[in-house]
Amino acid sequence: MLFQKDERARRAAPPSSDGGGLRQGDRPLEPKGGGRDGFSRPPADQGRAYEAPPGGPRGAAPVAVERQELAPIAEPPPAPPAASVPPPAPRWETRTAPPERPALPPPPRESGYAPPPRAPMQSVEPQRTPALRPLPRAASRPSLDGLASLAPKALEDIIEGVALPSKSATIAAIWPEPWRAAGGTVSPAFEAIRIETLRRAGAVDALKSVLERVAPPTEPVLAIVVLRAHLLVGNREAGCALAGEAIRNRASVPASFRRDAVLAAGYCALAGGNTDAGKLTADLIRGEGLDAPFALAVLDGAGGKAPPPLPSSIGVLDYRLGEAAGIVWPNALVDRAEPAVLAVVATAQAIDPGLRIVAAERAARLHLLSPDTLADQYRGLPVSPEDLANPLASKHTGALRRAALFQAIEAEPALDKKARLIGALLDDAGKAGLRPAIARMLGPTLERMRPRRELAWFADSAAAILVYASRGHGVDGWADLARDLDHWRVLGALASDNAVPGSSGLASIERLARAGRFDAPKLHRLVTVLDALDVQMPSPLGEAASRTPQPTDGHLPATGVLAELKSASDKGDGARAILRAGQAMGPATAAEANLLTLGDVIRALKNVGLTREARALAIEALIETWPTTAGR
Repeated sequence: MLFQKDERARRAAPPSSDGGGLRQGDRPLEPKGGGRDGFSRPPADQGRAYEAPPGGPRGAAPVAVERQELAPIAEPPPAPPAASVPPPAPRWETRTAPPERPALPPPPRESGYAPPPRAPMQSVEPQRTPALRPLPRAASRPSLDGLASLAPKALEDIIEGVALPSKSATIAAIWPEPWRAAGGTVSPAFEAIRIETLRRAGAVDALKSVLERVAPPTEPVLAIVVLRAHLLVGNREAGCALAGEAIRNRASVPASFRRDAVLAAGYCALAGGNTDAGKLTADLIRGEGLDAPFALAVLDGAGGKAPPPLPSSIGVLDYRLGEAAGIVWPNALVDRAEPAVLAVVATAQAIDPGLRIVAAERAARLHLLSPDTLADQYRGLPVSPEDLANPLASKHTGALRRAALFQAIEAEPALDKKARLIGALLDDAGKAGLRPAIARMLGPTLERMRPRRELAWFADSAAAILVYASRGHGVDGWADLARDLDHWRVLGALASDNAVPGSSGLASIERLARAGRFDAPKLHRLVTVLDALDVQMPSPLGEAASRTPQPTDGHLPATGVLAELKSASDKGDGARAILRAGQAMGPATAAEANLLTLGDVIRALKNVGLTREARALAIEALIETWPTTAGR
């Protein structure tokens, strides 16, 4: 790995042997009532070493083939010495796989044959690369099942070190998948951990999928966890069916779960029109000394439609109680709602449209809302004909102005005017911290626009939108509009599933580096991600980076996490690699992560077959400071 030799010692910590990935030297968490929050159980044998399942680690995927390999050496019949094999084409050139042809005869064992070494790349000024030609699709997506086999205590230890929802759009998108994929019969402890983890991450769609398969809970704590999740996603009937049993068993669960059992009973009474039962619940809150002032005020009917003082964090039961009471929520709901509640509010038809669009934008900023869902929320907001005809002159600001701009973009037939509206929306989104989310939403619109010479001024923005939206195959047409846009071809290739950065793009980056457009930190970050993706770079780029010390700032995870990440990668364990990737990234975005962490996470995702996510994380790390013709 380029420029990371000094950091090798950081990954020397041996993998843990508990079967679930506890870091060496970590103090096990002490259970309360059988484990944290009453649902963990210590593993049967904490000293037992990890054993791969029969037939190899779960989730293993075949290794992606990026160039033609020699046939495996078998016992050959006597044959004349094989002809020398020319070295493969440099991987930094855009190319397609050659047509199928008979494999070369294997060399005799006694020949001592070894593939010739790759010649070092030289600084070149190649011809302009034509449109990207994709490589054949690489290894299939890996299976992500297997989390249920890990010890609950080990899972809790990993999750405790993960910032949820992740600040990385890539990690946030892939995080729910192994939890969703875990199948078969699972323990109550695992089910509770899975549901709570998805709730913390705001992964409402994945949570719905899991709840459709969950077995009827028999343990009191799991019953409350499932009840709360059903109420979150809007399954009131299924949730309230568990409320009576939860109240009867509340004495056997930790205090936080006892509070939720009582509040759930109050919500179910209020939502069912049983105001007397709601009053009894209020008395129960007082009698048991539960800390729930907002819920108590709602159940007492204080304030009518005006909400009582909001709690600092609005959880699912607070929100559902207020909804059942018909409270008109203030804007503070958006700032105080926990992520899962925010994701629900962002699409709730009962919420005022103006508040809902604000919630949708915040949810998109936190990677809780898909680009298509955000677009639907913009389309559903009423916009006056005057604002639609001239959105740039609208008196509205913030989310309302952005909704008007988006509707005008979709309605505008003239390409030049459409481009100007897109530019205005991107600028406005950038000031609100929404540029990545809005750019992903605009991807389909840009894909339908044909690059034309008179739109050369817009090419930077067009290329950025296509890269954000993982539609990189369309970047070449915009890069052809001017020679100083060639560097966008590199990100365009990374944003295409099967393309390799071409020679003209890499040569353009080399020119920009010589011109000082990539300072030392940016250059090191670029070299790190390209190296992690096995993209061969022109040697002057590596030499330029090696002349300055590698930055050591940025988030580094606790000792042992990167070693566990590499262990999961080496075993082809996609599910555990995702967990360790989330833990390694911690509270950082891809642009804020330490370079050692960033390179190791990208490499691990690629090695387990999550190549698309590895490329997306690389783009995240680069695009916010990518050079533009405006001088950034």
